[in-house]
Amino acid sequence: MKISKKANEKGFILVTVMILTMMAGTVVLTSLQDSTVQERLSGNFQKKINARMAAEKGIYDAYNAMNATLQGTGADNVETTSEIVTKAFPSNSMENNVLIDGAGGMKYEVSIKTSAEDSSLAENEISVTSVGSDYEGQDQLQAIYELVGNAGSSSFPFATGVTGCEQVTVTGSANVDSYNSSLGTYGELLEDGVTNISENASVQTIYDDADDIIFSGSTYVFGDVNATGNVTFKGLAKVTGSVHSNGDIILEQTPVEGNVISRNTVTVKSYGQGDINGYILALGDISLTQVIVGGNVSTYSNYEQISGFVGGYVRVGYDISLTKWGADIIADQNLLYGGDNKNNLSPYSDDLYKSDAETIIANIGEVPIVPYENRNDSTDINATVECDPTDIASQVADVITDVDGDELEGIVFHQLEVMDVGNGSDLYLLSNEGAEYSINKNNTSIPALPIESEALSFLNDNNILNMLMFESVLIKGHVTIASGEDVTMYVDGDFTMNNDSSLTIPEDSSLTLIVTGKTHLGNGAEVIIEKEGLTSVTQKPSFSIYSSYSGDDIGVQFDGGVDTMYAVIYAPQTNVAVASGVSFSGSILGNTVSVSGSGTVHYDEALANADNGSGDNSGSDGFQLVFKGWRYATTETEEESDSE
Repeated sequence: MKISKKANEKGFILVTVMILTMMAGTVVLTSLQDSTVQERLSGNFQKKINARMAAEKGIYDAYNAMNATLQGTGADNVETTSEIVTKAFPSNSMENNVLIDGAGGMKYEVSIKTSAEDSSLAENEISVTSVGSDYEGQDQLQAIYELVGNAGSSSFPFATGVTGCEQVTVTGSANVDSYNSSLGTYGELLEDGVTNISENASVQTIYDDADDIIFSGSTYVFGDVNATGNVTFKGLAKVTGSVHSNGDIILEQTPVEGNVISRNTVTVKSYGQGDINGYILALGDISLTQVIVGGNVSTYSNYEQISGFVGGYVRVGYDISLTKWGADIIADQNLLYGGDNKNNLSPYSDDLYKSDAETIIANIGEVPIVPYENRNDSTDINATVECDPTDIASQVADVITDVDGDELEGIVFHQLEVMDVGNGSDLYLLSNEGAEYSINKNNTSIPALPIESEALSFLNDNNILNMLMFESVLIKGHVTIASGEDVTMYVDGDFTMNNDSSLTIPEDSSLTLIVTGKTHLGNGAEVIIEKEGLTSVTQKPSFSIYSSYSGDDIGVQFDGGVDTMYAVIYAPQTNVAVASGVSFSGSILGNTVSVSGSGTVHYDEALANADNGSGDNSGSDGFQLVFKGWRYATTETEEESDSE
């Protein structure tokens, strides 16, 4: 039988078509399966993002509930963390549904613990754990807050470190840290083996229109920086606490162990030497260059990141600009933004990473304000602190005037010159009763005869002090305070020490210096304080300087060979300068403050218990919640890793 060649060809073509059809079907089915998997993965990822947002909402709602309790009637009487938690959350928990972008399955459950319930928390700390969910998606956040007194809002005039109402400048290799004089001297090894050096100092400004806080050189701040204006760090500086500003923050090669919070913009240029351990929060633009951020990054505005890495989530109200150099720049690609991806860095241009600005900003929550004084508008209800709560000019003037403002009769002012010349030294003794030369080998000493003190009031009408009244003081010799006495000098002019002079304050004695002119200690002047800090009976600082000087130049100055100095300085109307290599202990409040050279400032934490004579020795006026950091945990294991 003859087989047709044409028929064979038709059969081959048919088989080939069938095989190709089967292969195409397999490809289509595989693609459909992959698409289904991708769709499920995308859906799960979106649910995870929604769950995180719900968890964030729980954290902020819990904070607002606790803060509302503090702002309510009787909030100033809150004394313990358990009390505020009990008032805000009677059952120590809260839950709520969250409606975001129409996602109806989102909700959070919040639980709150105090240090009494969780041994991992420090005293007065509160943990807020929020579990967010969106159907099968679930995520958990834990925020740590501390209940602290509002140190800046009372009439207590001693600063908690370095306060420049208008400006602070720290240059060279100057450092700011803290210690507690009630435990011993600075740097002393205590009985428990811990060195008496701590990180509880602060550097701050107060006026709402203040100039910048500027750090340049290898300056270290062992504590927090709080600026009502801008903050600029240039050089190899470091901050062990947080940086908080109502203006711009610029950090160049400056590591920050705490958080960075700005009511305007944040610019961080690390180049491998300025990482941020905590979170970054801003109202304005955030720009990061080669920075590693341990926590979250959130901004109401735009976000730029060049290389580096963010360990937490990133929330951006508007546009993002991301440059990837060889590695993922956001942990788990945990990003949400409400605008455009300016350079379309993949995969962050996917719709999964987009939301609307209003929703993102609502979940970011409030950006806290640094407490400030509005010196141009006394009716500003948001102005909660004062540079000069005592009104030092009127207080100093009231010492020598009556209720009608007329000068009191019978007050005699003396000129004081203590010299160190000739064949011996003068030694001038100051006491409550009066003052005189206990050793006098200089015929030109002034005054030649003993003087008596005057009973006058200062800071409080009931605060009657025995005051030694001088029109000017020049010390080129040696002055000592009587043992066990609290002595007050009123100088209606300048107070100057130099030429290897000394001022000795014995243990449990104190000197309060009230000056209307300039105060200058330099050229070898030495203040010898046998025991720094507060006297054991009267709780007065061993050496206090109240200055009402208001000239444009420096009103209080330490320089020229002064090695160590302990003093509490209250000079809100003038400029204070600590220069050269002065090791300054105590606290400083001035209109502006500059610390330069290799000088250091060691804030004395014991001053929180000082009696300033104003009738209010409390360092707080009410309480506030301070955010300390995040703890990340999985709902399965509850394992935590601090990012504080």
